[in-house]
Amino acid sequence: MVVFETSGFIDSHSHLRASSLSSQGIGQCENLEEALIRFSAMTAVDPYDEALVACSELILGGVTGVQFMFHVFGDKEQYQRQLAEVLRGVYDSGIRALAILGVTDQAEYLPTSFSGQSPLPKWTEPARGLSGTELGEIYEWAKSHYPSLEFGIGPVGPQWCSDGLMEELGELAAEGMRIHSHLLESPRQRKWESENPLDRLDRFGLLGPKTSLAHCVWCNDQELNTLAEKGAQSVTCPGSNRILGAGKANIEAWSESGVQFGFGLDSSAEEILPIEIAELAMDRDSALEALTSGGRSCTDLETHLDTVTWADEELTRCLEVWIDGKEMVSEGALQDAEKYQAAKERISHTLFEDRANREGRIAELDRAMPNYQRELDSCLG
Repeated sequence: MVVFETSGFIDSHSHLRASSLSSQGIGQCENLEEALIRFSAMTAVDPYDEALVACSELILGGVTGVQFMFHVFGDKEQYQRQLAEVLRGVYDSGIRALAILGVTDQAEYLPTSFSGQSPLPKWTEPARGLSGTELGEIYEWAKSHYPSLEFGIGPVGPQWCSDGLMEELGELAAEGMRIHSHLLESPRQRKWESENPLDRLDRFGLLGPKTSLAHCVWCNDQELNTLAEKGAQSVTCPGSNRILGAGKANIEAWSESGVQFGFGLDSSAEEILPIEIAELAMDRDSALEALTSGGRSCTDLETHLDTVTWADEELTRCLEVWIDGKEMVSEGALQDAEKYQAAKERISHTLFEDRANREGRIAELDRAMPNYQRELDSCLG
């Protein structure tokens, strides 16, 4: 049998969702704002199971390093409790990981200019309560409890964070950790706050060589030049961009501007096929570079020390995966397949049990969506 060998791939933007979007009732969306609202109707599953399954499936797909954004609404206690379970699942999977502790405190679903009554169901309204100072305390806690994992911070989106919170994040960033955020994933986000989101990152000291930014679909030439001048990296997510109605990034313009970039699955793929999905946006050589050296520029994860053996020239079926000298996949199967399968079955059971409630939430959003889109157009022009 002819086999092919590469270093480990890097998924440079993930949310570690273990259930597919379609299994949660999310299909092709008209635009990103619709998609983000529909996420609120999804069934919540056990965070340990979800992290373990998501990371295990990445490993089975030849991904040995992942940068993921963790974010939940709520206060410090809720945030840290759920983070602890996620980190336990990531650790048990054996993947290399950079965990970005994300935070927001304003305007997640409606822009700061909105002043009317929300057209959305009451249950979509986010709970808040985590400050930048508390995020820094959680960051220190996470580093001390999981020294084998890497950690960074970031606004989930700069337009969703107040000046006060951005200032606190900037103070934390001065310590030198990695920064990650979503940027201009939709054209509406340019006007979501009174200030350009890229300018907000820069003004508060969150834009530099340690910064990677997901999507960047709607960056213009001037903004791409700013990213290049600051040494920041971008992450293209062509699979999720298509499903979530975000548009298609101009990778040629990225390259011409000199921006380094990686590739992200963004937890939206039905199957973990990194090369195949990356090739939605670029040629094979560029895809390989984005999944390896490009991903390392976005994460600093040392996946060049890992080895993946493939059964096919298309690099779609793994035979063996070694991470940091430890065999994780042998003959196409996880070494600890039993734990993975048990977690996967628990997730499937939870989805089944909540099906009727989930469909009710989706139906309620279906009714609210036309008014929601009209309000956005009214606010943003």
